[in-house]
Amino acid sequence: AKQQMIMTQLSKDDGATLDDLRLAVTMLEEIERTSRRVRGSAHPETNQTGLHLRDAQAALCARETPST
Repeated sequence: AKQQMIMTQLSKDDGATLDDLRLAVTMLEEIERTSRRVRGSAHPETNQTGLHLRDAQAALCARETPST
């Protein structure tokens, strides 16, 4: 839970580098996979991790996409 919280905060940090965001996404993917396997897909913590993962992925995508 602590690791998930750190990765979630990192993905929301405007000062985070692309490498930081990539690490956050990778770790949240792993946390979600483990939670799904151990707790099941309907567990509230699994669902919360999925939401954090999608937020981190969106932050990474927004940062990787050049402005026009």
